[in-house]
Amino acid sequence: MSIVVKRAGVQTTIQDLGRFGFGNFGIQTSGPMDVFSYKLSNLLVGNKTSEAAFEITITGPTLYFRSPAIIAVTGGSFELKVNGSPCPMRRPVGIPAHSELKFGNRVNGVRAYLAVAGGFKVANIFLSKATNLTEGFGGYYGRALKRGDEIICSKPLGDFKKGDLELNKPFLTPKWYLPNFFELRQKKPSVIRFISNDFFKSLPPASKRALLNSRYTLLSGSNRIGYRLSGTKICGGKGDDLSRPVTFGAIQLPPDGNPIILMADCQTVGGYPTLGAVISFDHSILAQLAPGDDLMFEEIPLFESQRLYLEQYKYLLQIKASLKYRTIDEKTN
Repeated sequence: MSIVVKRAGVQTTIQDLGRFGFGNFGIQTSGPMDVFSYKLSNLLVGNKTSEAAFEITITGPTLYFRSPAIIAVTGGSFELKVNGSPCPMRRPVGIPAHSELKFGNRVNGVRAYLAVAGGFKVANIFLSKATNLTEGFGGYYGRALKRGDEIICSKPLGDFKKGDLELNKPFLTPKWYLPNFFELRQKKPSVIRFISNDFFKSLPPASKRALLNSRYTLLSGSNRIGYRLSGTKICGGKGDDLSRPVTFGAIQLPPDGNPIILMADCQTVGGYPTLGAVISFDHSILAQLAPGDDLMFEEIPLFESQRLYLEQYKYLLQIKASLKYRTIDEKTN
């Protein structure tokens, strides 16, 4: 079974959880920008949470499915159509052979995740299928998808039988669904929580107040490597010229005083001083921001970050357990 790309969208890539353990060789982690939504999409189709899925940015693709498949779309909200009929998000959807899935207008957020039961047959490079756009490897030939690409699926029906989808309807889906977590947590401006470090503590009091009380705007040059912000400039601090390891969520302070937040494709070592790191719980909010959106920083203690991480982890376990007793039957509530 395969999926043919009829229209690619702005940037559609294949991502799994990421490429860990190779930072000492300068190899970025990559992986999904919104890890939480990515995991939910896989759970909905019965995959492991680490299985490869499509990450769709800004505008989505149009895809042709040669065979029946079980799919799920999570993350930012898009208008979806399957075979011309509006299709819901955040639930499993069974589609028959020769179906077309079309992403329409973006409603909120900027990134969606499309999981297919069984995942995709793409090569594991450095123990991961994630696309590294910077270096050009992983995923589908190390690049975003283009029109005419054909992606092979491993087991597109998962544990469902082919007969379940031999019906005279555009698609099959249950009534139950997951909530839109981005809408539930969305604020204007978005509040991004972080754990500060010694450099932040060395800043003059006025600079610390400026960071915590100012709005910052996401600039148009932002991407999967990093988010450039514009707002109140931060000055001072006792730093040095040493380069240090950096990771997803690190908040850098370049000479111009406008913070940079490093994202999923960030480098492994950085020379700018860092103010701390955005907590992983809020990576999902960051991932759904569009250029022009505003955010504010909030400093929180380490134990609060750990509490939020465990809360999210337990929630994913609860969803996984509850899905064992759900079906794709349209009559299921």
